Amino acid sequence: MEKAKGRKYTYWHGTTMFTAKKALNILSEDKFDDAKTQKQRKSFEDTADGLITYAKSPSVEMRMMWTMPKHQIEVSRVAAKKRLRAVRENSKGDSASGEGSASYMVDAYNQTSNQTH
Repeated sequence: MEKAKGRKYTYWHGTTMFTAKKALNILSEDKFDDAKTQKQRKSFEDTADGLITYAKSPSVEMRMMWTMPKHQIEVSRVAAKKRLRAVRENSKGDSASGEGSASYMVDAYNQTSNQTH
């Protein structure tokens, strides 16, 4: 996609959601390799930063439906960090679906995916 169209919104959005999904898959487990997890979470954060930077660029003309709610990306970042912390501390989060739980993190990802198209 990058070769064909360049690093435009579609590239940044697709890459961000792809790296977020990979991080989500690792963080959904109750045990994981910390170094691998940190690397994947950082990859997600880096691509999310690239997407936000691209979307803010004054020279970029984007269709209205492609607006990027920075807040929603931040919600996903915080949910992933809370999940990482909960697993490190051997906690399941506030509840089965509360902050720090895998369910909460998946919900944040789904909301980001739905609201950033």
